[in-house]
Amino acid sequence: MHRTRARKFALWMALACAANLGSLAASPPSGPEIAITGATLLDGNGGAPIPDAVIVVSGTRISAIGPRASVHLPAGAKVIDATGRFIVPGFIDTNVHLSLYGGQRDRYETLAKYNSQQDEIVLEAAQLQLHHGVTTVRDSYGMLVPLTRVRDSIARGDAIGARIFAAGNIVGWGGPYSTSFSLFPQKELTRFQQEMNDAVAQGAGENLADLTPDELRVAINRYLDKGPDFLKYGGTSHFEQPTYIGFSPEAQKVLVDEIHKRGKPAETHSTTIEGLRVSIAAGIDLIQHPELMTPRELPDDLVSSIKEHNIVCSMLVSTMTGAAWEKHLKDKTEAEKKFAEADKKIEEAEKKGDFRLKTFYDERQRAEALGLDLERRRRNAQKLIKGGCTVSVGTDSYWSAAPEFAIAPKPEGQNQGMGTLMAIEGLVELGMTPAQAIVAGTKNGAIACHRLDQFGTLEKGKSADLVILDADPLADIHNIRKVRSVMIAGRMVDPATLPERPVLSARQSPLTARNRPLLFTPDAAEMQQKAPDVFRVRLDTSKGQIVLELHRDWAPIGVDHFFNLVRAGYYDDDRFFRVIKNRWAQFGINGDPKIAKLWRARTIPDDPRRESNVRGTIAYAFAVPNGRTTQLFINLQDNSATHDQEPFVPIGKVVEGMDVADALFGEYGELSGGGIRAGKQDALFDEGNAYLQRNSPRLDWIERAEIIP
Repeated sequence: MHRTRARKFALWMALACAANLGSLAASPPSGPEIAITGATLLDGNGGAPIPDAVIVVSGTRISAIGPRASVHLPAGAKVIDATGRFIVPGFIDTNVHLSLYGGQRDRYETLAKYNSQQDEIVLEAAQLQLHHGVTTVRDSYGMLVPLTRVRDSIARGDAIGARIFAAGNIVGWGGPYSTSFSLFPQKELTRFQQEMNDAVAQGAGENLADLTPDELRVAINRYLDKGPDFLKYGGTSHFEQPTYIGFSPEAQKVLVDEIHKRGKPAETHSTTIEGLRVSIAAGIDLIQHPELMTPRELPDDLVSSIKEHNIVCSMLVSTMTGAAWEKHLKDKTEAEKKFAEADKKIEEAEKKGDFRLKTFYDERQRAEALGLDLERRRRNAQKLIKGGCTVSVGTDSYWSAAPEFAIAPKPEGQNQGMGTLMAIEGLVELGMTPAQAIVAGTKNGAIACHRLDQFGTLEKGKSADLVILDADPLADIHNIRKVRSVMIAGRMVDPATLPERPVLSARQSPLTARNRPLLFTPDAAEMQQKAPDVFRVRLDTSKGQIVLELHRDWAPIGVDHFFNLVRAGYYDDDRFFRVIKNRWAQFGINGDPKIAKLWRARTIPDDPRRESNVRGTIAYAFAVPNGRTTQLFINLQDNSATHDQEPFVPIGKVVEGMDVADALFGEYGELSGGGIRAGKQDALFDEGNAYLQRNSPRLDWIERAEIIP
């Protein structure tokens, strides 16, 4: 670290601790000390895991931590046995958007309807983050007033949610309907859009772009007096191609110096090579999406400069890995076929003398269709990682449209909380080890907040922010999704209870206008289709993915029935309401009572048995012969000795994700619905998911069931 930067860092720490200690110390949990025992500890520093560890929590902080043999259990401590589980620090996302702040079409309608509920929505987002084990977030653009109100409410202990650090506006840009942010025509602004611009900009928008350095110093301090935790400014314009430098080198130095005087970090949105050089020279602490240098690749000297200056790289990992990358590869293959056909026609035309030069616009559209910018971003990200830069996880997670307005689904990788986990997973895809990815998603996030002395790793004296996982994330990074419990500042939280009062995330039936009518017309020809001989169904569950392989020759009637129900979306948002550990996991009562009752009466004849109920097979549940409807179960053990004596006829088997099936929440046992024969399912059919959410909130569920190639 440079000597001058070290001195600045010491000053920031002193000022930050004096100004913000309450964010960790307020409302300490009452009651005895807590001792979490028996788990394998990954402390966030990247070292070897510690088996059979003990963590003692006193109030909001860790008072002792280490191997069981070296930690004294205080008398009277409340002991939480975490044997067989794994503990990591609370995850940290360095680029989120918790408030509603704008957008077009369906997002505009959402903002107009729900703007009066901004505080509730910010808290809801913070609780969704916490639900997934994210204990700290940095909100880099949004409504400063509700963000700081909710931030302070959580810090006081009046509300529960992820710890919030908020920037408010991106200084130098206007609000969501400004030219600088969205290229929105200013002559067409409604009064509401004008008010939303002002609500976000808070006097630090486009009006700052042409001030002298002395004028800018006064203006930025006026903005900082409103309470942002860090400053983000537009080092370049928002959109690429073309991209322009936003502030002069002198102006950027003023912005960075003034926030540093307050002991707070400065970050930039700079998406050109020369624009980023100017921001680095100004002394920034963090770069948002440094991999986004469209349409250029990062030069080696710029990577070296980022590392040399210890600048944090907050990467949009979930937008270029996992499902996003798989989609790109598929789209690129299709685009290449289309371009090959088009190029062949052009060659034929050229032979006939019909020659037409390609324009710059043509080349840009071709590059976009082929996803060349995404590929370049991914290479830049890998270059920063290989170059030894400090990488943190940033997702740009945001609120899309409310369910009643939504036109198209939003990428899951930018959903509150889940996007953070997918980004950490994506770092492994980009070349990190699981241990390095966990450090990026915890310790490095705390560095970005300038709070590593307070949280980010699990050490004595730091805030007790931790996540208890059901499986080892070093063996498989996707195990970070298997969140058992979360603790923030010494307060143990049951993820299933969050969010407490959903506004925009209230789970509604995801059935589309196309397929929902089919579930009310079971005799329609579309619901009587013959299934393929062999096909697969992916269950996207709250615990992870389970892939089923169905064989029509095993049970043609049952397989056809299941095939049509999946196609119509019957099993979407469906609970595993009867999980008996090491025996079976049952599902198949639709969350909409009207649909569930209709299909309850639609029985199908039995199929003769061709396969046995061994572990991993899936079969219909039933009450009487020829009484199969929609309910199925996964055999979690070899149940052939009992189930093969009755018409429990397997229709397929789990081919991927058996560990996910084993991990489904099963502590309710028979109390959350029971089997068909027990006669206790009426409440599930009368009230649907609302009943289960109220009485059995920790149940896992199928988010979507989909036939896959």
